[in-house]
Amino acid sequence: MASTRSILAGAFSTHLNVYIVKGIEITISDVLGSDADETEEEVSKRLEIKNMLQLMNILDERERMVISLRFGLTDGQEWTQNEVAEHLGISRSYVSRLEKRALLKMFHQSYAGKRKRKPFVYRPPVDN
Repeated sequence: MASTRSILAGAFSTHLNVYIVKGIEITISDVLGSDADETEEEVSKRLEIKNMLQLMNILDERERMVISLRFGLTDGQEWTQNEVAEHLGISRSYVSRLEKRALLKMFHQSYAGKRKRKPFVYRPPVDN
């Protein structure tokens, strides 16, 4: 997830620091009333949550519960592995394994989705 944040942060930093009106030094982040870094982080986090929610349907019920609690997808509160384990009545190490398996499934599904949208088509050169 950290790599996703860093990639997205670079994409948004340019847009949040663009001057709104030529000649006037007011940026979008000035209008939003917060530090540009905080705004970028919030935007990145919201995009990550949106992407994660779209991929939740590929997980089984227990994996969905672990991911929802760990990343605060339902109530914004991120739980520790110990808290999740206690809530579900399972060991912390099992929570760790479920989380890892779920994130791998989500990563692979996300990657597969990108590949399907941009298929490689070989086109031989045309002789004139």
